[in-house]
Amino acid sequence: MHFKEESVETFLEIFQKHKTAIRKVKGCTHLELLKDINHANVYTTLSHWKVASDLEAYRNSELFKEVWGKVKPLFTTHAQAFSLEKFIEL
Repeated sequence: MHFKEESVETFLEIFQKHKTAIRKVKGCTHLELLKDINHANVYTTLSHWKVASDLEAYRNSELFKEVWGKVKPLFTTHAQAFSLEKFIEL
């Protein structure tokens, strides 16, 4: 997620406020916030879900709508989301 520089602190406050509730959503087994080491306004959330339907249920929840409604206006560009699965583990 690429944020307006002046909106980073607002985003971090929103994340801090809602991270525990997100982590407690049915099926969420992991949640972390990653920061780009070269761009202070670029962040990624990484979450693990037991099954894809749990993630889909979260995306359709009131919690997601509330958080996304606050975060989306802070972006400088359209956010990207990826669903990945483990392919090769060493």
